[in-house]
Amino acid sequence: DFPTDNGEVDIARNMNLLRALVPECGEPNVQLILNLILEAIERGRSRVPNEELEEVTGLSNDTVRTSKSRGLRRLTELAQERGIGAEDLEYEVTPEDDGEARPA
Repeated sequence: DFPTDNGEVDIARNMNLLRALVPECGEPNVQLILNLILEAIERGRSRVPNEELEEVTGLSNDTVRTSKSRGLRRLTELAQERGIGAEDLEYEVTPEDDGEARPA
């Protein structure tokens, strides 16, 4: 089906542009996590729990958290630098997603 208004066309175009930036966002684990998140966003999900990413990828919790945090940060930076609508990256980041934080 073709989008019915320009807003849907813009979102689809921006998602394609965001996907094209993924290879510039880091190592293979980062790219894998970002691609799964972008796929989830395209399906209307605002969040993918780390546990689900662990199960799908076989990566450890620490690797998922770190890859997710670094990847989303880098993807947002690249999108902003290139004037791509990063607002379409409507993804809810929670404290458990922060791979840089470590328990006390």
